[in-house]
Amino acid sequence: MNILGIDTTSKKLNIALTDGEGLFLEMNLLGPVRTSKSIIYTLSELLKLGDLDISDIDGVSVIKGPGSFTGLKLGMTMAKLISYIKDIPLVGVTLFEVIKYVYRFLDTEIEILLPSRKGEFYYDDGKNAYTVIKINELDNRLDPSHWIYVPTIDLMDYLKSRGFSKILPGWNFHSHAYIAAILGEEKLHFGEQEDPFKIEPLYIRKFPF
Repeated sequence: MNILGIDTTSKKLNIALTDGEGLFLEMNLLGPVRTSKSIIYTLSELLKLGDLDISDIDGVSVIKGPGSFTGLKLGMTMAKLISYIKDIPLVGVTLFEVIKYVYRFLDTEIEILLPSRKGEFYYDDGKNAYTVIKINELDNRLDPSHWIYVPTIDLMDYLKSRGFSKILPGWNFHSHAYIAAILGEEKLHFGEQEDPFKIEPLYIRKFPF
């Protein structure tokens, strides 16, 4: 199956295509060039690299959050359009699921911290309970027996100074879209897919901000 992965959770557009058997194509766009028009162009170029047409895509897997409000709407809209217009199955995955998939071989649960606002993080406690956590709450919320995924070197240094030693370096994690595509293929294999009219971004921080 040729699965398209889409990640617009950050300021970077990351799209990838995999057939689950070795083919891996990826393209990235940074900053203000990440627009709806540029996503279409980048997808077109990605398909050309693989000598493929959009009709060759068997499924779309989009990371639905958490992340940038505008970015999530952009990626989700693109995924919905492709799914609906081309009648292609759609899967939504969270960024937490993507990270856990990469580290699934570890012997303990993973707690995940992702950038939110200054001094705050989107937090998965290892049991798929998502919330926003402040930096001054970390000592009481994090379990030092678990591996902790952190997004920056500064946060790693802070946690180490507080006695946490099992740190997973998030700044070395590059292709969320590729892992999303792999996860999407697995979900489709087990009959999981979402209605393009009902799937929504994962906004952990509720309105109003």
